[in-house]
Amino acid sequence: MTESMRAVAISGSPSPDSTSRLLADRVLTLLEAHDFATELVDLSSLPADALLGRTEDAGVAGRSRPSMAPRCSCSRRRSTGRLTPRC
Repeated sequence: MTESMRAVAISGSPSPDSTSRLLADRVLTLLEAHDFATELVDLSSLPADALLGRTEDAGVAGRSRPSMAPRCSCSRRRSTGRLTPRC
């Protein structure tokens, strides 16, 4: 079984018709067509106090999923200044 690539878009705009929200939806749709597993995190649908850590909320706590954590990181080479991926 092969594991598909994953992508998460985060929308922080309070407007459901915001340009950034529409762009996030479009990018995720394009990625899905290339077999990516996608997720849109819409911050406007989550309680503000929980997002700020003032209260606890299952919907906010449930958003943190280790399976979506990046497996690669980058470091900058001192000699060239180029970024080098580490996977």
